[in-house]
Amino acid sequence: MIVYKNTKLGFLKDASNGIEDIIRFNVKQKLNIDKPPGNSEYESWKNSLGNAMNHVMNTSRIPDDSGVAIEYSIPRSKNRIDFIITGQDENNCEKVVIIELKQWTDIQLTEKDAMVLTRFKQGPSEELHPSYQAWS
Repeated sequence: MIVYKNTKLGFLKDASNGIEDIIRFNVKQKLNIDKPPGNSEYESWKNSLGNAMNHVMNTSRIPDDSGVAIEYSIPRSKNRIDFIITGQDENNCEKVVIIELKQWTDIQLTEKDAMVLTRFKQGPSEELHPSYQAWS
């Protein structure tokens, strides 16, 4: 199940006009969730989608008709993919880019494979590297 899908141009329009409201509504409707997502997840969408990804996608290097999918719910799993870009390269080969969005402001390497150290309100925490998360 995909919570949100559009073209790059449609995403840029929605990102400039409160995409976090669209995502919150669609999460509740499409994922059949009893209660709406909390304020922290809402703020995360606002920062990650309305600000960061809006800026990243606003380039001529990504074709206007590229597909954008947000919060793709992986079947038989509770996991969701944050952001997907789809399209074709110059040879008309289909391509997919998976992006794992984080609200982290600081990150450090660890000696452990696929793990990084970041900081939350409660203190330092070892977490999966976002690239590993997207790969897996």
